[in-house]
Amino acid sequence: MTRSSKQLKLSAAVALIGAAAVDFYLRRLALGGFRVGSGELRFELFKNPGIALSLPLSLSIVTPLTIGLLIALSYVFLTRRDTKLRALLAVTFVGAISNLIDRLTHDFTTDYFIIHRLAINIADILIVIGIMGLAWYTQKVPQGNPKKS
Repeated sequence: MTRSSKQLKLSAAVALIGAAAVDFYLRRLALGGFRVGSGELRFELFKNPGIALSLPLSLSIVTPLTIGLLIALSYVFLTRRDTKLRALLAVTFVGAISNLIDRLTHDFTTDYFIIHRLAINIADILIVIGIMGLAWYTQKVPQGNPKKS
């Protein structure tokens, strides 16, 4: 592995940890009652008891599904050498674990960015970026011959 490749991986890991830390901090602000903005764009606490887009789904279903997803992501991450694939898996994993911790701690996911009628957090953004990236990347890489970079 070249020095620049190691630096890129370290930079990506630091950025991902930073995003998770900012998400944690913003969740604390929202839970503490901090609010800013009004109308269609604001920062305030939104308790999401369901899954994406506030679709109602019991924690007794969401929690085991999330844990199963995290196990599957971990397995693929540990068994594949494709750096780009692993990076996308890591982004998805960090978002999913952040929301899982929130659900286990509070029985809901703490969303705080309100855009029109959509309530999201940074973890949601990471999950969407990870899943979209995985969908795109797996279509671009030939099966059985992934690029090792």
